Amino acid sequence: MISQPFSGNNLINTGKPSNKNKFKFINDSGIEYFLWKGVEDAGLMVVFSTRESGVSTGEYRSLNLGFMVGDNEQSVRANRLRFFTAVGVKTKDVVTATQVHGTDILNAGGFKDSPGKLNPDGSVNIGTGDAILCQKPGVFAMMFYADCLPIILINPGKKGAMLLHAGRSGTYNGITSTALSAFLKRTGAEPDEVIVILGPRINECCYAVSRDIFESFHSKFGDIDGLCDVDGAIFSLDIGKINKSLLISMGITKNNIYDLDLCTSCHGELFFSHRRTGGTTGRQCALVGFVE
Repeated sequence: MISQPFSGNNLINTGKPSNKNKFKFINDSGIEYFLWKGVEDAGLMVVFSTRESGVSTGEYRSLNLGFMVGDNEQSVRANRLRFFTAVGVKTKDVVTATQVHGTDILNAGGFKDSPGKLNPDGSVNIGTGDAILCQKPGVFAMMFYADCLPIILINPGKKGAMLLHAGRSGTYNGITSTALSAFLKRTGAEPDEVIVILGPRINECCYAVSRDIFESFHSKFGDIDGLCDVDGAIFSLDIGKINKSLLISMGITKNNIYDLDLCTSCHGELFFSHRRTGGTTGRQCALVGFVE
């Protein structure tokens, strides 16, 4: 568990060889977020929000970006406006999805021609799914998390990016392999050309599970990295490690995986965590798109 205040130096000086120097911790007028700085010339924006400097109170303190969790709607609208202003995007250019821990994939490309349902802040919900493909400049995909793993697939040469919501259920159901297969087909990329970014999520240290859940993962994935069994008595999952192994098994190059590797449960000063709070909490986001 982390007790001291977080700073950008905490991120870099971990001693872990995980490409963390590609992430920049930014405080813009109090709005704190992580910006991935991997392909400067591709016009790509990849942002992970934190929970600081919003207006929500109680369990949702303070920059809750999710309308679906029971927070005051006006507070969420204000929070989103603060966040969008800080990162430099317009609300009308942001698309979201109804996330259900499934494997359906949405395409953000034509939403302005055939818009979906307006969210209360003026962004657009384009349907039900747990992955959004972005290929059109000026359109930004946003998904929400409070322990689940954000995964971003990038094909810089073809200006293609896909944002995934991969929690325990989504991982088990196959969102990662389904989304990567679709991404390769739709962007024409080869696996070794794809860059992968993994965002904040709950890690093994804080994610104990039942024997039944552990055995279901073991039955499906075998002895994959991220399944943790201590003397047959304590079981836990590391969703980040599991998904990283799945991606590598599908041809993604290890050196092309950039992992922020911050545990949402440990870092209560930075992130919302469903597991840490027992259920009622806010949501941080991942935001992905190509700047016009």
